[in-house]
Amino acid sequence: MTDRDTVDGTDARILAALLQHPRATVMGLAGELRLARSTVQTRLARLEELGALSMENVHSIPTLAGYGVTAFMTIAVHQRDLESLRQALANIPEVIEAYGTTGDGDVMCRVVARSAEDLGRVNALVLNCVGVRRASTSVVIRPVLNHRLVPLLGTVGRQ
Repeated sequence: MTDRDTVDGTDARILAALLQHPRATVMGLAGELRLARSTVQTRLARLEELGALSMENVHSIPTLAGYGVTAFMTIAVHQRDLESLRQALANIPEVIEAYGTTGDGDVMCRVVARSAEDLGRVNALVLNCVGVRRASTSVVIRPVLNHRLVPLLGTVGRQ
């Protein structure tokens, strides 16, 4: 992957602003981020080429940002500590999703890391959260079917 195929700090700021304000204009983004309009426009064009602006490809953003390892963690937690765990997980940037579940664990998280070694660091952060009794981690080898909504939306209104 070349530098042209990844996002830098400025790209990340633009993406974060767009996630918070999806209908922002180029001028609005430029003003909010204190960047030249031409800089924002050029970067948006490149991000679009990379697929980072498509909601169907939003899950590729961590990889473009240098977080090439994705894993799912199943966490068993003391129920009384569930809210504390939620707050603690929210403070770990690499935890990008978390859901209460049934089955072997109580919470399922999608986490990202820069490398296998970095995943060990992220695992340790999660394991040190209040209430965690145990956790298991499954590393994603490759996507089989990426997050998608267009096919689902095509079914709305049909019986």
